[in-house]
Amino acid sequence: MTPIHTESEHDVPLLIGVVGHRDLRNARELEEQVTTFLGGVQQTMPHTRVILLSSMAAGADLLTARVARAFGMAVVPVLAVPQEMFERTFLPEFVSELAEFRAILADCEEPIVLPLPEGKAYEEVMASKALLERQYAAAGAYVVRLSHTVIALWDGVETSDIAGTSAAIRYAERGVPADLWEERDPLDLADGAAVRWLKAERVAPKEGHAREGCDWIYPLSYPRAGGGASETAGPEAELQKLASRLRERTLKRLDEFNREARELTVSARVSDRVRRALAGHVRSLLPEGSAFSPSAAQRRVAEVRARADYLSGVAKGEGEWYLRCALGLVVGAVLALELFAHVWHDLLWVLGLYAVALTVAMMVLEKRGECFMKFVDYRALAEALRVQFFWSAAGLQDSVSRHFMRTHRTEVEWIRQAAAAVEVENALSFTPPAHAGTGMNHARTVWIQGQLGFFRSRTAPLAAKGRTFSEMSSGLATIGACLVAGTVIVGGLVGWGAAHGGVHPAAYITVTLALLLVGAEVVRVYGDSGEYATNARRYVWMTSVYEQAERVLAECGPGSTTPDPARAAATVRSLGKAALAENSEWIVLHRHRPVELPHSIVNPNYH
Repeated sequence: MTPIHTESEHDVPLLIGVVGHRDLRNARELEEQVTTFLGGVQQTMPHTRVILLSSMAAGADLLTARVARAFGMAVVPVLAVPQEMFERTFLPEFVSELAEFRAILADCEEPIVLPLPEGKAYEEVMASKALLERQYAAAGAYVVRLSHTVIALWDGVETSDIAGTSAAIRYAERGVPADLWEERDPLDLADGAAVRWLKAERVAPKEGHAREGCDWIYPLSYPRAGGGASETAGPEAELQKLASRLRERTLKRLDEFNREARELTVSARVSDRVRRALAGHVRSLLPEGSAFSPSAAQRRVAEVRARADYLSGVAKGEGEWYLRCALGLVVGAVLALELFAHVWHDLLWVLGLYAVALTVAMMVLEKRGECFMKFVDYRALAEALRVQFFWSAAGLQDSVSRHFMRTHRTEVEWIRQAAAAVEVENALSFTPPAHAGTGMNHARTVWIQGQLGFFRSRTAPLAAKGRTFSEMSSGLATIGACLVAGTVIVGGLVGWGAAHGGVHPAAYITVTLALLLVGAEVVRVYGDSGEYATNARRYVWMTSVYEQAERVLAECGPGSTTPDPARAAATVRSLGKAALAENSEWIVLHRHRPVELPHSIVNPNYH
C-alpha cells in the first residue's frame, strides 16, 4: 500500500482523506487548489509520509488521488464493495475515470474493502440501492473517522442523505452514527476530522440549504475558547484560531516523532548498541522461540512500537539529566546567595553567581519539561501499539484508536491518530486472523504473564524508593533543626567566640543551615518528580487487573479443560481497554505537570 524507503520504514504516516462530488464543473481550478494544499502539507511536514484515503469514485476522489500520486504520496483505496463490483458503479460517461481507477489500483496492494452488514452478501448489496448506499456511507465514515485531515470538494449544499459529501461533512462535525461504526458512549467526543473545504461547482446542482463558505470546518468536539473571544473577531473566529493552533501542534508532534524515528533507523545500521536495543524492544513482543508466527504487518507494528519505546526511554533519560542539572544549579545559587549575605559582603560577583545560576536552572528546567512531554507522548504511543499488536495476535479486529484518548481533544490527539495510521497502513481492522489459538496463547504468555511479572517485581522497589527519598528529605531537615538548636545552646552556654576576618562564626553555621534546608527541599522535589509512591499504587491496581485476566484465560483459553474462545477474546479485549484507559489517565495527569523548584529560591514572596 505504501512506498517504503529505507529511512522511513518504521515511521508513522499522516492520513489525509478525500470526499467530494462526482460531477465537478470547476475540476481544473479544484485540482490546482488540491495541489497547493498537498504541497503545503509536504513543506510543513518534511519528515512524514502522507497516505491518501480515498473511496475511489469518479470526480473528486480520483482527482485528488491523481494529485497525490504526482507528489509521490501513497493512495489507499477504501472500497465499499470488491473491485470488480465497484467498477459496475461507473456510469458510461466515466470511461476515462474507470481507466484511471484501474491504473491507480494497479500501483497499490490489495485495497481496504469494508465488511458487509451481518447476514448480507455482496451480490445482494449490489442489487439493493438502500444497501449499496449504506456501504457508500460506511466507506465515507471510515475515511472521515481515521483521517487526520479531510479534503472536501463540496458545493456546500446540505442534504439529509446517509451517503455522499454532505453526509461525510456531517460525520466529520458530529461523529459517525453507531450503525456505521462501533457505538460509543454518549460522552465520548465525536470521531471527526478537520475538513479543508474547497468550494466545488456541480454540473447538476442539488437543491437545499447552502452553507456559507469557509476554509476549515472543525468537529464540534474541538475545545471552545471559553470566554476568551475578542469583541472584534467574535466567538466563531476565536474557535477557528484555537482549532487551527491545535491542529498545527498535533502535526508538529507527529513530524517530530517521524524525524527521530528516521534518525534512529539510520543509527541502527551503524551502531550495534542501538540495533541491539531495538531488537530487545521487538523481542518484548516477539520473543525468540515463540510458537507464534507473526504476519509482516504485525512485525511492522512491533518495529514501530520498538522505536516509540526506545525514543521514550531516551527522552526520559535526557529529562532526568536536565532535572539533576537544574537542581544542582539551585543548590549552587543558594550557596552563592548565602555566602554573599553572611560571609563575603563586598564581593558583588558572588551575588551575580546567584542570578546566573538561577536563570540557567530555569532554562534547564524548561528543557527538562520538553523532554518529559516527549517521554509521556512516545510512551503512550508505544503502549497503544502494544495493545494493537496483541489484539491482532489474539485474533481480534478491534481498533485501538476507537478506545484510546476517547474523551480528550487536545494536542495529544496525535497519539491516537498515529495509532490509527499504523492500523490503516497495515490493514489490521479487516484482515481475517490466522492461527487465532496460537496467537491467543502468545498474548497470554508474553503480554499478560509478562506484564504481571513486571508489575509484581516493580511495585515493592518503587514504594521503597519513594520512602527513601522522603526519609532523606526529612533527615536533612532534621539535621538542620538540630544544628540550629545546638548552635543556640552552645552560643548561650559558652559564647560565640571572636569573629575571624570580620566574619562571625554564626555566619558559617547559617550558610550550612541554608544548604541543609535547600538540600532537603531538592531531594523532595527530585523524589516527587519520579512519583515512586504514586506509580507503586498504580502497579498494585494493574497487578490485580492482569491477575484476573490470567485466571480467566487459565479457565477458558486455548489448551484449558473448558475452552471458550468467545470469553477468552472478550477478556483480552477488556484487558486492552483497561490498559489504554489507565495510560490515558496517566498522560493527562502528567503531561503538563511541571517540576516546582523550592519556592523560597525562585519566589521572593516566600523569603
